[in-house]
Amino acid sequence: MEFYNSKMVKRVEEDLKKNFKWNGFRQSTIPKPENLKAEGLHPRDYHRLLVAYGLSFPYDDIGIIVPPSELGDIPMPKRPRKYEFISKDQV
Repeated sequence: MEFYNSKMVKRVEEDLKKNFKWNGFRQSTIPKPENLKAEGLHPRDYHRLLVAYGLSFPYDDIGIIVPPSELGDIPMPKRPRKYEFISKDQV
């Protein structure tokens, strides 16, 4: 968390807010699961364990990220159309 609270990150955040009307970084903490057995793990260090856990998975078990530019059109779901006769008197 020291990195995220550093002067460099704060400066980048200020520049983004000023130049791009950006709302800024949103920091959130992920609570340590109650069933996690990690005696001696300080709550402030849980994020390190979380990152290490995420990095322990082989990349092919996670899947791939496809950029939006490489996605095709999403087909519209076909819905039955209801047609109703309208007479000239209803117009």
